Amino acid sequence: MKKYLFVLAAIIMALTACEGPMGPPGPVGPQGPPGNGGSGDGVNWKILEYTVHDKDWELIGGKDALNSHYMFEFKENLLTSEIVKNGKLVGYRVLTLDNGSKVYTPLPYIVPRGTKEGSNEKLWSEYYTFDYQPGSIAFYAYYTDFYTGNRPPTCVFRIVATW
Repeated sequence: MKKYLFVLAAIIMALTACEGPMGPPGPVGPQGPPGNGGSGDGVNWKILEYTVHDKDWELIGGKDALNSHYMFEFKENLLTSEIVKNGKLVGYRVLTLDNGSKVYTPLPYIVPRGTKEGSNEKLWSEYYTFDYQPGSIAFYAYYTDFYTGNRPPTCVFRIVATW
């Protein structure tokens, strides 16, 4: 009985699977084909990657002080007044796994951390986010309990801009 059901299922799958000729290529906009910042339907987009090295994070405020955090600002000519006013930016923290593949995690990105010193535990979280204005984009690392004596590592961020 199982053989007949298997054969019947295989026949149904073979008869219902559809495959036809490849369709025509998509539209090409003034900036080239979609996929490289082009515009096929009037929407422009660009993918940007930024690396903030551990030594480049700037401490704002005092070490482990109230309201302290880290930041780094990039000058970015792409961020015009038009894009800031009418566009949208979506940010990601790019993480590289042990096998070399990349993972893109949306911002804000929150990482729980902790250390153990004897029988005492010190627990905190790191928060990564960004903001932008015409001509620049800034990335931030915030720590719960303002634990800014712990410097952020080198971070790679990806920004997808649409306008």
